[in-house]
Amino acid sequence: MTYKISTKVLFVILLIALIPFSKISSQTQGGTFFVDKSTPNFTLHANEGKRESILEINFEKPFTEKPVVLVSLSLIDLQGEKFEVDMNVKGTQNLETRGLKIATEATGVSRDGFVLKVVVWGNTKINSAGGSWVAFK
Repeated sequence: MTYKISTKVLFVILLIALIPFSKISSQTQGGTFFVDKSTPNFTLHANEGKRESILEINFEKPFTEKPVVLVSLSLIDLQGEKFEVDMNVKGTQNLETRGLKIATEATGVSRDGFVLKVVVWGNTKINSAGGSWVAFK
């Protein structure tokens, strides 16, 4: 025995099934960030090992509940290195260049804001970094 369901009936069944999952985010906020040598305690351009730059972000309007926060990078100004190589020397020249090791993180998320961290490690040295964030609930 075969059953034939019309497209309209199938659409209504799907709509009823999806209603519990269709809660639209009641609040969304976003912004941009930028860190460089003018940022207080900026050390991403000096030394080696793990270093971080911290920004406190306050939401324009507090959320009713703790939101989810996503952070992304859109600008990285990586410090370059200069090497002098004697082209008259025979043999292999091994030159170690600076790697790019960078991460962003939203920590301490609350209804009022969060702490945005830009972290580098190893021999990575950057002059500046920027990006955007979005918070939603």
